[in-house]
Amino acid sequence: MSRIPVDRTMYLYHVTPMNNWMSIGLQGLLPDLSTGARSAVWLVSRHKIEWAARHVSEKTGLPVDELIVVRVRVRRSWLRRNKVRGAWYCCHKVSVGRIERICAYRGLRHMMARYGMKLRFLRNRSIGL
Repeated sequence: MSRIPVDRTMYLYHVTPMNNWMSIGLQGLLPDLSTGARSAVWLVSRHKIEWAARHVSEKTGLPVDELIVVRVRVRRSWLRRNKVRGAWYCCHKVSVGRIERICAYRGLRHMMARYGMKLRFLRNRSIGL
């Protein structure tokens, strides 16, 4: 009996400026639009969202209140580890169908305080501003 390899699914988060939410909702996360040295979509685990928000805020010069957090479902085989623990990059396009939720970073902080770090995301694609 041969074993069929199972490609696990991971739920990760992408932090980006708020003005990108409409194009993300229409096209998904595109690695070609990355502004860094590597053409990739950068994703972090739930515990690194605050670190990623500070990093994006410093890089773009925007306050953290003008950032959004996108929760995505990606295949584990698409991901490559970064040197920062809990940070990943993906060279594949993350389609709109893999986006679980888009919410404002300030709304996410409120949810984390309310639910004691147990983030409860709904499966809709609305923006929680």
